[in-house]
Amino acid sequence: MDRNQRLLFPALIFITVTAFILRFYQVASNPPGFFCDEASIGYNAYSLLTTGKDEHSQPWPIFFRAFGEFKNPVAIYSTIPALTIFGLNETGVRFVSVIYGSLTVLIIYLLGKELRNPQTGLIAAFLLTISPWHIHFSRIAFECVSFLFFTSLSLYLFIRATKGVKSYLPWSFLFFAIGLYTYTPSRVFIPLFLPLLIAIFWNKVKVHRTQFILSLLLFLALITPLAIHLSGEEGWARAKQISIFSNAESFSSITTHIGTKYLLAFSPNYLFKFGDTDMPGQFVTRHSVKGTGELYWFQLPFLIAGFFYLWKQRRKALSKMLISWITLYPLADALTVSTLQSTHLIIGVLPLQLITALGADHVLAQINHLTALRIKKAVLILFTTLFCTFGTYEITRYLTNFFTHYPLESAGYYGWQYGPREIISYFQKNNADYEELIMDYHFNSPGIFFKFYAPENYD
Repeated sequence: MDRNQRLLFPALIFITVTAFILRFYQVASNPPGFFCDEASIGYNAYSLLTTGKDEHSQPWPIFFRAFGEFKNPVAIYSTIPALTIFGLNETGVRFVSVIYGSLTVLIIYLLGKELRNPQTGLIAAFLLTISPWHIHFSRIAFECVSFLFFTSLSLYLFIRATKGVKSYLPWSFLFFAIGLYTYTPSRVFIPLFLPLLIAIFWNKVKVHRTQFILSLLLFLALITPLAIHLSGEEGWARAKQISIFSNAESFSSITTHIGTKYLLAFSPNYLFKFGDTDMPGQFVTRHSVKGTGELYWFQLPFLIAGFFYLWKQRRKALSKMLISWITLYPLADALTVSTLQSTHLIIGVLPLQLITALGADHVLAQINHLTALRIKKAVLILFTTLFCTFGTYEITRYLTNFFTHYPLESAGYYGWQYGPREIISYFQKNNADYEELIMDYHFNSPGIFFKFYAPENYD
């Protein structure tokens, strides 16, 4: 075993532990406040844990009625074990996203390893560990981070199945099916991505025809409850609220809107400069840190190199897979009426890190191919110095902003609406001094906070 291989495992452990720390540190207080969707997930998990029913007295439902729509089951059921450890509080609810986020770092390593080599996987894992996009949503009890976990896990198992481990194929289809129960945009991405995946790898999949047919039947059986849910009016409640098809006036305006949003998802302004919060027309401050893109500027040259590498390898199945992934990533958000939402676009964070990692490893390979040892050393030193200098500056700047400025900038009404815990605590302490204590209904779905923060006194 050479020196690089010996260092691989400790490096991966270090990266994973770092990923966990960045996602868990101060998770209860930053983001500040606690959004109604988080409280809904937490209280429904608590209600199932203590009574076997959701907040509307439905025993062990698949979909959860909340705020005029229905929430998906994966985030809620995943939260139950965490509540047994931490109790009904912000840490207990957000801890699930921390775990999903940290585990996804390990999975992207495995994907990078399959795409090129272990070094590519390690670079991809490091990039996801420090990713502003991924850190942000791995600290919040939103449904989107579980979508990333199950999609990436399904994809890795599928790739391994095409390389001869046929027993992984049913597991891949199982997790793809679970992915459809994680987050509404998954119902756009997975039904498009999975058939493309099968078509790209068909020559290898058809060798295991029996295994494939059984896996497909398992997938169809598992998504039957979702199909039934979507066949009714209730299943489309959320889509009707945000879909461009429900809100646009003409076919021309629909196509213009979709095309514009699709292209904006690849724009330097969104990816490197503004992120979600600072994009024109955006007023919500929850989804990213001001002055920070979803990617770092130091990634840009490697991202370009990665796309160049993919183009050179475009006839290979793995390259086709990655090109399909990045092509589909903006579609779910493009079909919504809102400005760009990094929540809807979250599936793009993984292929963008993988392509950047491919580019970085490709650049390193070109440097190693230099024949003159003196020139090779000089180029490598220059490359390492520039990477470390600019990378350290950008990462430090982002983390400083996130842990210092972001809590102040995003605590207001269009951010995390800081205050329900403190308001309800005041109500409980001073209830005897007033005839009525009222939380204004304009405060986003205030009823769920009484359930979450005072479940024993809720009436």
